[in-house]
Amino acid sequence: MLKFEIQLLQFEPTPGADPGAHPTNLRRRGFNHLAFRVDDLEATTAHLVASSVTVLSDEMNYVNRKLRLFEGPEGITVELVQRDS
Repeated sequence: MLKFEIQLLQFEPTPGADPGAHPTNLRRRGFNHLAFRVDDLEATTAHLVASSVTVLSDEMNYVNRKLRLFEGPEGITVELVQRDS
C-alpha cells in the first residue's frame, strides 16, 4: 500500500520582504522544499552521505517523526521523514 502525506504550511507571522536567499530558510514565502517518507532515516542518511550528498541538518524530532534535511538538485532542500511506529 502506497502511503503519502501532503502538508501545506502557513507561517505566522508572515515573513518580511527579505526572507533570505539560501534554500534552507524554510520560513521564506513560496515553495521551499520537498519531503519524502523513508522507512529507516539512519540507513538512508548513510547511503546519501556515501554518495556525497550534502547533509544540511542534524536529525530532528517533530510530532512523532524523525526529520533530516539534505541539499538536493539545483540547491533545492530535500527533507527525509521517518514516522515513529
